[in-house]
Amino acid sequence: MHMLFTKICLVAGMLSHLLRRRKPSLYEPYERLKPSPRDVERATNLKVLIRGVRWDDERIKGRLRQVDDVLYVEFKDETPGYFWHIDTVSELLRLAMLGCRNIELYDDE
Repeated sequence: MHMLFTKICLVAGMLSHLLRRRKPSLYEPYERLKPSPRDVERATNLKVLIRGVRWDDERIKGRLRQVDDVLYVEFKDETPGYFWHIDTVSELLRLAMLGCRNIELYDDE
């Protein structure tokens, strides 16, 4: 009986640990960038949303725009699932920290 109680306590402890785990962040792929999306949110008091977009103009590689209290960091989403856009997102976050709110980045080609 004592052994069964011990096993139940162990299982309950493992379950409570699993339930307390933090939820994954929306910014997980971008948290190591400097500045990070959280840094930009703190500095600007704006909610930062990072998303992939497809534009008709293929020269655009990224865009930063503010709509109300949201700062959209948009990048060209050519190949979903790959992170070719990290440099573009990093550049846009840096520009946001410098005070830019509406800007487009173009490919050098």
